[in-house]
Amino acid sequence: MANDSTQENIDDQTAKVAHDKNDVAQAQQNLQETQNQLSQAINTANQAQQAFDTADAAAKAQSDNVEKLTDQVKNDEIATDKASVVKKVDQAKETVDQDKKNVANATQANDNAKSSQSKAIQNQQAAGKALSSAKANESSAKQKADTAAKNVEQQAQTVKDKQKNVDNLNQSLGKLTTQSDVDTAQQTVDTDKLDVQKAQSAKDTALANQQGAQETLDKAETDAAHTAAAQKTADATYQAAVNSTNDANAKLKEAENGNSLPTMVFSQDEIKTTQEFVKLLKEFLDKGDHDTLSSTDVYDNDDPNIKAAYKNWVNAMTYAPYMAGGTISLGTEFHKYDSNWKDTSTADQNELVDLLNMTQAEKEEVTFFTSAILNNIRKQLGIDNEVGLARISTGSIDMADEISKIAIKNKWKYLGHYGYAVTKAAYDHGVYGGTEPTDPTSRSSYQSYESAGFIPIGYQYGYTKITMAEFKEQIVETIDLMLHTDNDQHMGHAVALLGFYNMTKGLDNSNSIYDYVGVSMNPGFYKDHYSGYGYLHIINVPEYYIDPQIPAYKWVIGANNTDAVTRRAATKMTEQLTNPYENDYVNTLRQKAAKALTSQNAAKTALDNAISQNNAAQKALTEAKSKNDIAKTALSNAEQSLSQSQSRLVKDTATLNQVMAQYQADMQREASRVKALDQAKQDLRAAQDSLAELQAAAQNAQNNLSAAQNATQKAQNDFDNADKALKSANNLLAETTASLNTAKQKLSTDTEALTAAQLDLQEFDANLPANLEKLAKDRSALTAAKDLLSKLQSAADSAKQNLGTAKSALSSAQNAVTAAEQKLATAEKQLNDDQTKLDTLIQALADLKQAKKELDDAQAALTNAEKAAAESDQALLDAKANQAAMQKVYDAVMAKVQAIQAKNALLNSVKEQQAKLRATAGSNMESMHESLANVSSTVSNTTAAGFVAKNAVNSGSLPQTGNTSEHTASLLGLGLLGMFAGLLGLRKKQED
Repeated sequence: MANDSTQENIDDQTAKVAHDKNDVAQAQQNLQETQNQLSQAINTANQAQQAFDTADAAAKAQSDNVEKLTDQVKNDEIATDKASVVKKVDQAKETVDQDKKNVANATQANDNAKSSQSKAIQNQQAAGKALSSAKANESSAKQKADTAAKNVEQQAQTVKDKQKNVDNLNQSLGKLTTQSDVDTAQQTVDTDKLDVQKAQSAKDTALANQQGAQETLDKAETDAAHTAAAQKTADATYQAAVNSTNDANAKLKEAENGNSLPTMVFSQDEIKTTQEFVKLLKEFLDKGDHDTLSSTDVYDNDDPNIKAAYKNWVNAMTYAPYMAGGTISLGTEFHKYDSNWKDTSTADQNELVDLLNMTQAEKEEVTFFTSAILNNIRKQLGIDNEVGLARISTGSIDMADEISKIAIKNKWKYLGHYGYAVTKAAYDHGVYGGTEPTDPTSRSSYQSYESAGFIPIGYQYGYTKITMAEFKEQIVETIDLMLHTDNDQHMGHAVALLGFYNMTKGLDNSNSIYDYVGVSMNPGFYKDHYSGYGYLHIINVPEYYIDPQIPAYKWVIGANNTDAVTRRAATKMTEQLTNPYENDYVNTLRQKAAKALTSQNAAKTALDNAISQNNAAQKALTEAKSKNDIAKTALSNAEQSLSQSQSRLVKDTATLNQVMAQYQADMQREASRVKALDQAKQDLRAAQDSLAELQAAAQNAQNNLSAAQNATQKAQNDFDNADKALKSANNLLAETTASLNTAKQKLSTDTEALTAAQLDLQEFDANLPANLEKLAKDRSALTAAKDLLSKLQSAADSAKQNLGTAKSALSSAQNAVTAAEQKLATAEKQLNDDQTKLDTLIQALADLKQAKKELDDAQAALTNAEKAAAESDQALLDAKANQAAMQKVYDAVMAKVQAIQAKNALLNSVKEQQAKLRATAGSNMESMHESLANVSSTVSNTTAAGFVAKNAVNSGSLPQTGNTSEHTASLLGLGLLGMFAGLLGLRKKQED
């Protein structure tokens, strides 16, 4: 059975090898055919490439020709465009006409300046004459005052001499009272009366002078206060202008460096899901019976497609921690914006915003900033055409500000929408169609205008102020969180900021879709104190709250709601403002910086003028104070002098009465001796009277000198003012003269340009027929060239298509060759594998036959042994026992041969392995016989049963030699059979 089974396997394997050889031949033929097809495809592709290159080159050359002809036709059209030449002439005429007007205006201004200069010269000359006259009067008054002083001095000496004479007579007469004493006492009283009158007059004059000086001082103080205030105002204006210039330059520098707005990044998933969601919502509006979207239309729409799109959008937009129900803090790494963005503007960092009283400029700045960010986000997401762009109006800024003011007034203390404030502001601005809210305590947060944020405010400014930089950074934080952490609010804030509610049935582009934006912030409250949180208001008012032409307006405001229209107009809700962040921002900032510098220079000039005027006013004030002090002293002296004169009059009147009484008594005793003394006293009184008159004259002269000096100072001031006015008039005349010369020069230049334009028009008319003819020819040539280009391009496209077809065929042929080569390699490998298996089976069969022969020889030896040991039963039993043991060995060998037949281990190369087997077959057999001889020698002292048992234990761990396992096993089986026969002979020899 073993031989039949093995032969059957060999026959089957031989048939497989034959089939494999047929497959290899077929694969080789197929490979040759595909290689021939590949060669043909290469030739075809080369020809197609050459044809395409030729056609493409011709088309490109013709394209260049068409481009040249197109340029020529454009030049011809310019040469025949009379309208542009006429327009230049008309523009030149308009320019010349305007220049003439400018010259006339400049001439009038120059004439006015000349007239002003003439008047100023006349005023200066008159003031000069007045000054000269005043100085002459002052000199004359001083001369008179000096003469009067000398006369007083001389008369005083005369009085002294007269007084000495009286004294001598009095000494000779003794203690008599004379008529002279009476006269002296009377004269003293009279003098006292005169002194009182003079003192009263001096007091009146001093009082008038002091009142005049006080009026001058009051005016000087008023003027000085005005000029000081003007200087202070001018200085503040100048400093503000410097700050504005620095601010404008800083903002310009930041804008040029790209740091004015934060960077925003959205993933492709966010962009895709947003666009798909908006598209479905727009289709929902256009196809349904809704004019606008409600919040439930967005997050709970009955349409399964919209509901699925909403879910996808939320998943894409929301930060992972929020999707998992977690929380994050402001400023973490989850932000989509550049988390390191800070407002580095020095101006913003230095500008402190008072949230209780924001300036208009601050309100506009934060609104412009926010609107630009929202529009950039809408553009980045690619939905600006569907939802429109944010705009800013005077009213939208004011509406946000009103919410803040109401919250401050009513001390809003909750971290939530102040429904009353929002609705009241909307009502006041005509974008709320209901009745005016009246309950300031209402906490209802149902409103559709405001997205609110609550942000921390530092204590360093009393919880009411933040820097502009902090304000902007908090706006960025708030927008980011509203877009990406709003899933628990049905994305309501994100929907409002992104402008979803702007979409309306029938409006389908960004030019007709918009919303007005406003931004403000107020400090929050806790009881009656500031809470340390700011209430940020970002309002979005869609256009259908404003435009009555949109159908939705009728039900959100009311078709006949004229009061709302009036309120909108009054609050300038539609007075649109230009956002500098979005309208050529850098150039706008450059213009602002230049304008700020011009304003700064003008403010500096005004400040210099104010300083000059203030210095003059302060000098006049100092002089007025000095004169007033002098006048006050003079008044005080005059009042004191009057009081003293009045006291002397009372005293001297009493003395006169006593002297008269004593005189009458003395006269009765010494009438004759007193006569001489009386005469001396009369002379003394006359001298004293003269001295008094001279003193009065001297005082009058001194008063006249003071008045003359005051007049000189006034004349000097008038002259200085007239001179300053003359200089201003001269400057104005120089400026107007320069402007007039400039205007005349421009008129001359523009007149020449007009003449040149008119000559160009004449030349144009002269050349027009030839140019028209040339234009027609060039257009015809261009048309022909374009027709040829179209044909050449068509040919090139056809060649390109053929080239593509050829390349495709070439690629297919290459793939076919590769597939054929792989198929041939597979067939050859299968042939080699099957051939190896066949050779292995043939060798195994040969080995089996040899083992059978050796077994037969052993059986014969056994028979002989039985005959030789007939006399000994024990020997026969031993032999049978040995035969049984060897039969087991034989059976084991046959089982191993059958296992070898079942294995499919393959050699790397059939032909190489066949050669190796043939080359080593003889040597292996020799080695086997040599091994058997060695084994026989080694076990000469061992029983057959003991050897078999020992090798049965170790048969599983034979050493490997590098030959195949099947071949090694075959040799092992043959060796065991040989040992069986050898051992039988050995056993027989031992018995003998």
